[in-house]
Amino acid sequence: MPLKPQAETRYGAPYISLHRADLHAGLLSVAKTLQAVELRPGFDLAQIEPGEKTIAARRIGGPGAEGSALIGADGLWSVVRKTVAPGATLSFSGATAYRGMLPMGDLPSPFADPVVGLWLGPKAHLVHYPVRGGEALNIVAVTEGGQEVQGWNQSGDAASLLSGFTRWCKESKSLLERVQAWRRWSLYRLPPLPYWSGGAITLLGDAAHPVLPFLAQGAGLAIEDAVTLAETLAAEPNEPAAAFHRYEVLRRPRATRLQQQSKRFGWLYHLRGPRGSPATSRFTPQRRDGTREIRLALRRNLAGSGGNAVFRAARILSP
Repeated sequence: MPLKPQAETRYGAPYISLHRADLHAGLLSVAKTLQAVELRPGFDLAQIEPGEKTIAARRIGGPGAEGSALIGADGLWSVVRKTVAPGATLSFSGATAYRGMLPMGDLPSPFADPVVGLWLGPKAHLVHYPVRGGEALNIVAVTEGGQEVQGWNQSGDAASLLSGFTRWCKESKSLLERVQAWRRWSLYRLPPLPYWSGGAITLLGDAAHPVLPFLAQGAGLAIEDAVTLAETLAAEPNEPAAAFHRYEVLRRPRATRLQQQSKRFGWLYHLRGPRGSPATSRFTPQRRDGTREIRLALRRNLAGSGGNAVFRAARILSP
């Protein structure tokens, strides 16, 4: 799919793949230039204490902070969410993601090509794409099974990862075997919350609507949240509760839809049975009704097999 011209035509901006650390560094560099922003690194939030006029954020082992409003952008394991939606409970999806990087210079095709690669198979899938200006290849492999581990940046065991790809073709396995150090995190689900806000407290990003990574939309949704929230606060600078309510009304439908679609794509990516051979994907042209299809042309590239098959089409609503 020619993402560059289509993305620029539709969104007015190019399609870019980048490392999350580089995105964080760029956002941080801008935040440091803003006089209205005070950065407090290492603020380990313990609990929230709402008051009549102020909200207190208590910190573990140090001084806290107070303000007239609070935006909880504290991720999947959100402490702020416990105040806004105390009944919300995360559940382990049964899948584990592994992340690694390789220098691009010594990689063979197709891994050295400037494209996003997606490999699908029974109970597992593999994604790779160039980062750091094409100097490195970011690799994410997701398998089902494995022990549940809380947190998002644990050391990963290569043998455990490779056990989920034993019957895959040699090209994909050779890529995984090149990685010397893996980081892993368990994937969790959270049903859509009944609300994101409570008075002058609201949630943003994964704290409000964590999504499984099968559509790669988590960071994008958080940035969209931030832009919308900035606009509603600018319109209601003295009424944060009203601004938070408006923000939630604007953002909830899209975020909820992507939560549900990501869950469905997890099933599609990890097909079982004879249809679940590692696959490549391609997009069909957009229809007049604003929808698009992904057609999965399944390549029977398990060891000792050959040929092609065409699987069902999954319809995706456009944003």
